Amino acid sequence: MVDKNFCMSSYLAFRYVASQGVGFSETLIPQYPQKPTNLIQSVASADDIDAAIRQVLEERFDKQTGILLSGGIDSAILASYLPKGTKAYSIRFVAPNAVDETVKASLYARQYSLDFHVVEVTWEDYLKSGPALMKRRRAPLHQIECAVYAAAKKAKADGIHKLLMGNGSDYLFGGLTGLLSKDWTFDELVERYTMVKPEQALTNPVSVVPVYERFRTGSNSIDLFGFLEQIHGIASIPSFENPLSLAGVQSLEPYEAMHLSVPLDLDRIRGGESKYLIRELFSRKYPQIAAPDKIPFKRPMDQWLANWRGPVRPEFIKGCTASMTGDQKWLVFCLEWFLDLMEEGVL
Repeated sequence: MVDKNFCMSSYLAFRYVASQGVGFSETLIPQYPQKPTNLIQSVASADDIDAAIRQVLEERFDKQTGILLSGGIDSAILASYLPKGTKAYSIRFVAPNAVDETVKASLYARQYSLDFHVVEVTWEDYLKSGPALMKRRRAPLHQIECAVYAAAKKAKADGIHKLLMGNGSDYLFGGLTGLLSKDWTFDELVERYTMVKPEQALTNPVSVVPVYERFRTGSNSIDLFGFLEQIHGIASIPSFENPLSLAGVQSLEPYEAMHLSVPLDLDRIRGGESKYLIRELFSRKYPQIAAPDKIPFKRPMDQWLANWRGPVRPEFIKGCTASMTGDQKWLVFCLEWFLDLMEEGVL
């Protein structure tokens, strides 16, 4: 089904087309993300998570496996199970005052004697790889895809065919502290979660509220955990799968293969103990290193798009990006870029 206006609205709101089988054109219908179905086991404790990780690595790790290592605790934990000399890749964005996760990542690699590599990523890298990534995805990109592609391409050049990654831990184990900070009403969550409101950027917006309606549980209540698992949780899947596949590298994601069999303790999370089970496991693996505060995959879009004057295509409201954050600007920038490439027949 072709519905260009819905696709544009959905991408701005959720960073992907959140409806299966709907596309920008007959030839540009993105593959809908699918969560892995081969769950290793249910987990309820740090010991269970430890056992599940070991099982995944025993079954799938080989000598051509590396790790995408950030400054956060999820990938740091995975690094602790790897043989000495395993290649580890960490991304450093080249921009003024950019967050440098490689400093912390290097500590984790040193702790377990991994072969550590820094992959520098520039705005020029985004401009070079963006068209090929959009062509493969048949949609505009998540903010991290070009960076992941740069790391995967470096790994492939080094003989790595599989990258271990810490995806899936945040929504599974209570890392989304902002979204878990309170019991949201339906209307509040729509306001809080929507990345860019389509009506504030597009001349012909389509309401994305029906996507949220799938999870409405009352007149003004919503199944937050169902929404996080089925909408938020799968949004990141193509943002890693797409660049890795283009680079010719497979992914290995142990957290995505787990299911939490007990309810999250929201009192602990709201009291400051985000991802308490993961933090417990991290403290065992790195007793001499304090668990850092959550480190997002912070890309320097504020710096890179500081001088961008906003979209000029007729699909967009003139001046719509004036008060947007860098990550929001990227969504508008990339959508316009995608539409240009689509019009030019590049995709």
